Amino acid sequence: MKKRNSFIMIILFLLSFVFSGCASLDYRKPLNSSIQPKASKSYLYGRFFLQRDFMNKWRLALRFENITNGNIISIRLLNEKPVYAVEIDPGTYRLKDIVYAPLGAMMDFEITKLTVPSEPAYLHNSITVEPGKIYYLGDFSGSSRRVGFGTGVSGDAFAVCVLFKGGLVGVEQNFSTTTEEIKRLLPQLTDLEFNPAW
Repeated sequence: MKKRNSFIMIILFLLSFVFSGCASLDYRKPLNSSIQPKASKSYLYGRFFLQRDFMNKWRLALRFENITNGNIISIRLLNEKPVYAVEIDPGTYRLKDIVYAPLGAMMDFEITKLTVPSEPAYLHNSITVEPGKIYYLGDFSGSSRRVGFGTGVSGDAFAVCVLFKGGLVGVEQNFSTTTEEIKRLLPQLTDLEFNPAW
């Protein structure tokens, strides 16, 4: 009985940890075709592609910090419809970090270091976005890879699992191509002034 109560307490603790972390990431929702742009807002867009992983259970996001007020927004990499735009407040932002959250968790309990092949230096520069304008961030690619096997014992059970690690694997600047695609997907944004963010 004691063993069962301890197990239940551990499960409840883990669930409270997961749910308490749900609000830690402010994922920006991709704009849909019914969006009416606001003159008081700014917009970011790009290609944010995530290679589908085993069972599609992990999250990778770019986190941007508003230098003026410290607010943080997250832009998720997606394996479906990766070209999209988001609405943000005008201001000056910097790429703070990349968040890797396994098992579909919404919390940022593991922060990965920004590492990409031939890492572009401009990613470390801040960007200033003005109201009524839209800015291209870039074409980002993320991937997961197997890094080994893990084992564990819980009570009488023994488990073997495959361990995965996610990260950013590429960044490219394709302003013309991605701009044409976002204009086709969200034609109501075409009256905005399109600019490279960096």
